Amino acid sequence: MNFLELLYSAHASQIFYREFLLEDVDASLSSLSGIGGFRKMMKRLALGFGLTGTIQRTEGTKVVMKLEGTIVQLNSFDDALPDMVASEMIGNAGVVTERPLRIRMHRDFRILPDALYKRTAHFSGNEWEIVSAASD
Repeated sequence: MNFLELLYSAHASQIFYREFLLEDVDASLSSLSGIGGFRKMMKRLALGFGLTGTIQRTEGTKVVMKLEGTIVQLNSFDDALPDMVASEMIGNAGVVTERPLRIRMHRDFRILPDALYKRTAHFSGNEWEIVSAASD
């Protein structure tokens, strides 16, 4: 094995963190996938590439994905995003940050609750109603 092959093999097994911002997400189109929602569909896609991390809706039609994996895994995930943009499921997808990790921070992939909104229950008359309110 020459020096470049050795360098590439060491780099290929290195774990990286990559954060994506997905904008103008049209969650209604993900219902066609039969999986039950955009974030569930993206979780399944990420797990298919062996990635760990999180997905979270931040506001309106914006979603943040924080992924961990090798460069090969992350680039394979990257390659799937243009198809989603072309099908108008996502308006725009971009990498916010990327950095190497010493160890994985996540052991699995989780869907986090919405960042800006939390559900609360209020008693009104004779019934409880669920409302969304901006969180602090």
